[in-house]
Amino acid sequence: ERNKLLWIIFFITPGLLVVGLFILLPLFMSLYNSLFSWKQLIRMDFVGLENFRRLLTAFPYQERFFNALKNNLTWFLSTTLIQNSLGLLFGYLLSRNVPFAQFFKRVFFIPVLFSIVAVGFLWGMYLKPTGLVNNFLKLVGLAALQRPWLGLEHLATPTIILVNIWRWVGFPSLVFLAAIDNVPGECLEAAYLEGVGEWKLFWKIIFPLIIPSITIITVLTIIGSLNVFEQIYTMTGLDG
Repeated sequence: ERNKLLWIIFFITPGLLVVGLFILLPLFMSLYNSLFSWKQLIRMDFVGLENFRRLLTAFPYQERFFNALKNNLTWFLSTTLIQNSLGLLFGYLLSRNVPFAQFFKRVFFIPVLFSIVAVGFLWGMYLKPTGLVNNFLKLVGLAALQRPWLGLEHLATPTIILVNIWRWVGFPSLVFLAAIDNVPGECLEAAYLEGVGEWKLFWKIIFPLIIPSITIITVLTIIGSLNVFEQIYTMTGLDG
């Protein structure tokens, strides 16, 4: 029993060290340093919660903080409602073996493999007033829809969110596809024998059984929404 415990400690210690050094330690050091005043990169006097008070109540920090929080919330809700809903739809259709299903599996996932910097840079060029998107709209007779997509305040954020959805929708699609394929076949067969339609089959049987996958995708969406930076920076630069 003692040898077993030693082996467990031996195998988990490297992982715990990595988590402790690169995740927990920086987290607590950031919290500790937030209790001091700073002059550029020089730590000054201990001020307690004064920095948090200024962040939440003083201008311009309050405005910037809550604006950033609103943008994160907008990003999360849009991504969840559009990207993950589309991923669920695509995953279900692919599980039904629609024509060219194998082809679409690869097509949906290809953008996920692209570098976020490359995606942001290319779409930033495409969405310029003289870029590919506006030229395409003009070519198909929709010149009235041409816009400076990244230059208008009310369009910039939705445009960047749509680009993000285009890049990531393949990931939830394949996760949901794998979850649906793991639904016990006898459940589906019994439902078909009872004459259950596709819509009821999905909501009453498939959807409840894939909720763990939906939970995982939702958590990853929250993390991604709070960490987004590279795409906005590469698409709009410092003015984003």
